[in-house]
Amino acid sequence: MGYRHIDCAEVFLHCEQQVGFALQTALTDNNLHREDIFITSKYPCKQASCLEACKTSLSKLKVEYLDLYVVHYAEFTERCKESTSPEPLSPESPLDRFGSSNMTRFVKLWRDMENLVFSGHVKQIGIVGFPNNELDSLSFTKIKPVLVGPY
Repeated sequence: MGYRHIDCAEVFLHCEQQVGFALQTALTDNNLHREDIFITSKYPCKQASCLEACKTSLSKLKVEYLDLYVVHYAEFTERCKESTSPEPLSPESPLDRFGSSNMTRFVKLWRDMENLVFSGHVKQIGIVGFPNNELDSLSFTKIKPVLVGPY
């Protein structure tokens, strides 16, 4: 049908495996290459390991890399609320002023997201649901998010 961007996330409808099968068929039937399609997926914050979640998405989608991998900040903070072992915010954290252990955890998650880029699992990373008035607090990043979107 001409679509060249696939926005997929296992948390939406548990559809990555079906999309993977359809994608392989579409690429073959239309004489397209992987780089002709832009594929986005989302980190399912319920899973502990960002790397394992990404590898699962790659396997289900039957691709070697994602063009964009996104984390939903509000969903991430909800997961943190459910956690029984909050991590204290370190005094040297640039996010100290928020007074939230969630931000310390988010820094660690963002480092894991950056490592996905460094390892070649994803090309770009982004974030949605991050408070617009706090965007300056992302100064800790080595790789800036290419997408900072609304919920």
